[in-house]
Amino acid sequence: MKYDIRLDKKNGVIWDITNIVSKAILTLKRTGSCGSLSLTCVKGDAFHQNNPFEFENGDIIQLYIDGVGRFYGYIFKIENKVKEQSCTITCYDQIKYLLYNATYSFINKKASEIIKSIAEEFKLRVGKIADTQFVIPKLLQDNKKLLDTCSEALYLTSDNGGGQYCLYDDFGYLTLKALVDMKTEFVLSDTTHIEDVTFNKDIEDSYSIFKLVRDNKETGKRDAFVYQNSDLINKWGMLQYFNTVDEGLNDAQIQRQLDALYAMKGKEKKSLSIKSTGEFVRAGESVAIIVEELDLKQYFVIDEVKHTFENGDVHNMDLTLYVAD
Repeated sequence: MKYDIRLDKKNGVIWDITNIVSKAILTLKRTGSCGSLSLTCVKGDAFHQNNPFEFENGDIIQLYIDGVGRFYGYIFKIENKVKEQSCTITCYDQIKYLLYNATYSFINKKASEIIKSIAEEFKLRVGKIADTQFVIPKLLQDNKKLLDTCSEALYLTSDNGGGQYCLYDDFGYLTLKALVDMKTEFVLSDTTHIEDVTFNKDIEDSYSIFKLVRDNKETGKRDAFVYQNSDLINKWGMLQYFNTVDEGLNDAQIQRQLDALYAMKGKEKKSLSIKSTGEFVRAGESVAIIVEELDLKQYFVIDEVKHTFENGDVHNMDLTLYVAD
């Protein structure tokens, strides 16, 4: 697997800096964070004062793997190590610009519409945004990160049976995809790619009782909607999920939300941590995992992946994965 790294000074000239990069680490997370690329550069002609370019904050860095653009981001930090004669550059993709605060009030909007509206206001480049379909009656976010507002809209969509989505930067374009559309044909096997694996099972975020309440202005009381699984209560104890819902939701909509919550959180969570030889995969994608010793043969969703590139062609991965809901 060959990788190339390019520097765009925004002046019409793009520089190939692959030869001065001794190590590159690309980290991609499914939720809550921007993609980041850390470059360790050895000092050489590229650092001379009389060179046509020097690294500056705001410059564009592009990472290509086997000729395909995989990261497009902006320099946010330059750290010169004088005695080591090296430089570490930290870059973030476009999601970084969603990590700043604002206040919003959205009424009867879909998550996809909310994301498009925020992206337009902050002049972000937008690619394919999936239609999330579920209309959110009301979403109020006071002094919250833009990404948190987008994520909350997607959580509400998921909680109401609208499916799960991944918001990410696809080589410079904000992209939203349903997780069901991010299934790959890539297989990670203990006989091929996997070097080490840790398999976890937990109920840290699992529940046996689900209770949703809705304010009722007519009665002055709260209507309660409850689902409980007696088998899980006997097995785990009384683990209660509790939340309030918008008073504009009808009984059928709240029941759908209960059903969706139970499907997602009424079970044991299975997750994996894997060290592997490299192939390009991104957070949000599903990959097939085969571990004979654990009798494990199923698809997992990538929650986080760290790609490490060294010496021009060495590529390794550290992945955190979980069973898709």
